Amino acid sequence: MSATLGGGVMRRFALCDGPDGLGLSCTPAGASLAGAPLLRMTPGEFVPRPDFEIASLLKAAYGADGDGSLLHSRLGAIAQALNNGDFALAAIAAVWRD
Repeated sequence: MSATLGGGVMRRFALCDGPDGLGLSCTPAGASLAGAPLLRMTPGEFVPRPDFEIASLLKAAYGADGDGSLLHSRLGAIAQALNNGDFALAAIAAVWRD
């Protein structure tokens, strides 16, 4: 975290460079968390993995008390952006926090 000029706090989020990193990665080839794919490729498009698989991955990454729900809710937007060839929007969606 870093302070802003107004004295508030600005949270900063970043992506790993590739799917081999331990954090969140978003590339034109898909999104992954610690190397585990969050999206799967069906004929011609990315789709989020089933909810129970995502929940299991997020629990393993963040623990029982962790909150991966924001990332979980963004997977559809990430998949849609990648399907439209808009990698920049996919990367923004991956780190966006409402």
